[in-house]
Amino acid sequence: MVFLNSSEVWYVLIGLLLTTSSENAYVQVLLERVLRDLWVWDVMWPAPEPVAERWLLQRVADERVLARAEQVITVTSGALALEAARLMQEQDVHQLLVIDDGRLVGAADGQGCVATAGAECTGGEPNDRG
Repeated sequence: MVFLNSSEVWYVLIGLLLTTSSENAYVQVLLERVLRDLWVWDVMWPAPEPVAERWLLQRVADERVLARAEQVITVTSGALALEAARLMQEQDVHQLLVIDDGRLVGAADGQGCVATAGAECTGGEPNDRG
């Protein structure tokens, strides 16, 4: 076990602060170099096509979202939350659509996984997400 005195702790904290600051500055410089010659239309998504007022949300999900399934990461409601969290991390996404029998039944996100895990650890109730 390593023990640090108070001055050593301050050096560690200052080192962490400087490291974080320099990493953030480096990312900012890279971002400015990459985006310097791009216009907004180079990086924007096209506006979605409007839908008829009578369309149900399920139809919008089926025809507009799930039809492009190669762009959407999905899980089933029977998947383990740990698997979903790993999938979000691997795919670098923050949300997953939950599909059962080809139908959209909900969405899962990292915040829900963390809230539920925290409630499990503390014996509390997870936030109501519905």
